[in-house]
Amino acid sequence: MDHTELIEKYICCPYDYAKLLIDWHSPNINGKLCCPECMRSWSIMDGIISIMPDYYLEKRKFEKDTDFEDSLSEIYMRDAQAKKYEEILSHRRDIIEIKTTMRELDVTSSDTVLELGVGTGRTLQYSDQCKLVIGCDFSFESLLELKAKGLKNVIAVQADATRLPFQSERIDKILTVELFHHIPSQGARRQHLSECNRILRSNGELLMSGVYNFTIRERLSDIKMIYTKNDQHGGADGKMGYHTSNTIYYYNFDIRELKAEAELYFHVLGAFGFMVDIGPVGRAMEKVMGAYRADCLWQRTKIGHWFGKNLLIKMRKSLN
Repeated sequence: MDHTELIEKYICCPYDYAKLLIDWHSPNINGKLCCPECMRSWSIMDGIISIMPDYYLEKRKFEKDTDFEDSLSEIYMRDAQAKKYEEILSHRRDIIEIKTTMRELDVTSSDTVLELGVGTGRTLQYSDQCKLVIGCDFSFESLLELKAKGLKNVIAVQADATRLPFQSERIDKILTVELFHHIPSQGARRQHLSECNRILRSNGELLMSGVYNFTIRERLSDIKMIYTKNDQHGGADGKMGYHTSNTIYYYNFDIRELKAEAELYFHVLGAFGFMVDIGPVGRAMEKVMGAYRADCLWQRTKIGHWFGKNLLIKMRKSLN
């Protein structure tokens, strides 16, 4: 599918949901998009459809709004990390997280999949198994790295996960990996869920993987639960705070909290913890069985809920 066809079939203004007008400078590479209703305009650059909200395009206007300030802070860091991002992650994490996520996503050849927070595309092993993948992220530099991989079935869109530029009821499945806990307020997270519900087809599914879990170990530790940027705390072991040089917001959910948020907009099909850390016994089992197979033993158990570093939740769009 070329960009013109994709824009006409899937893309819209993220403010009034009107279809956009296209003015190509170089077909599928560079051009301009305009909303005939609100008259906002956006660009297509290097083959990336960029439809970012006003806070990004008019940074000074929103600099005192905490949500937008936190989002901009993360964008700058993700852009800076883009070229080396996949080197930062551990091999164990990649194996367990990607295999678990792909198992639960379960794509078919007729699916149009939207991956939000796609980053550099490290989880796109499924792209040749479905009809189309729209890879969406707010980091332009990360999307350039994705484009460089030359995946044939993937189109890159720069957008914010709380204000999605996609037409209603067009997407079969939505995937997010390590995204939800970085959205910087409850209101913004609920707006994200509402938007996902809007763009999914009837009975469409949303899979959120890699959501930070507030584990038993962290709950019992004698640590401060809420960190601000002024605390100069670089980890992600509190209930809420900032990591990576105090630039990236996070909120650690427990499984009941996550399900309660999801149930406001979706029918929850299942939720469990993975990336389980139970110390030396667990590491010994991984050496014998392999990291993924050993982790599968604890998934969907109380041990997974309590000691999994991450949570996965699968939802279906409600008919009402």
